Amino acid sequence: SRKKFLLVLPAGKFEAEVVSVKGSHAKIRTALGPPDFSAKAVGLINHDGLAFGIKMKYGQRKILADCVSIGNPHAIISVNNFDFDWQGAGYYICHCSLFPDGVNVHFLKAINHKCFEMRTYERGTGVTKACGSGAAACLAVGVIRGLLHRKAVAVTEGGKLELDWDFTTGMIGQTGPADIICKGVFLG
Repeated sequence: SRKKFLLVLPAGKFEAEVVSVKGSHAKIRTALGPPDFSAKAVGLINHDGLAFGIKMKYGQRKILADCVSIGNPHAIISVNNFDFDWQGAGYYICHCSLFPDGVNVHFLKAINHKCFEMRTYERGTGVTKACGSGAAACLAVGVIRGLLHRKAVAVTEGGKLELDWDFTTGMIGQTGPADIICKGVFLG
């Protein structure tokens, strides 16, 4: 059976490799594109240059968002914990007027330089347990901010992803689980 694939998606072309398979559980490695920190790439209006340090307010909480595109737009907010209404803040940021097309919102808690936790509010979906491109976006912002090394593990509510940023090619790679969660028949 094939082990390497090229996925062609609206966000771009991505290489994927099956690392291992055990029953209905597989481990997959994908190469995502290089991060783009420009305001234009993330759809941030009224800003030129890099989309870093965007100041916002949610209730009484001041928010500093660092934005990056990994083929789709992400806003990363570094936090010390998740003991606040991050779901409401995620909704607010996702739908605020700065991002007319919306933005995926991630709250990044660095555990150490090699591991971080994240919570996700995705545009068009809401709260999700994980987001692969969001984990890559968190790594990129974490590295730029000095919070993370270029190789780190993302811990999401849906599982763990191993991430690495190749500074030579610019590509961010990730390795993680791909499990069958349901089966069905398409009658189309």
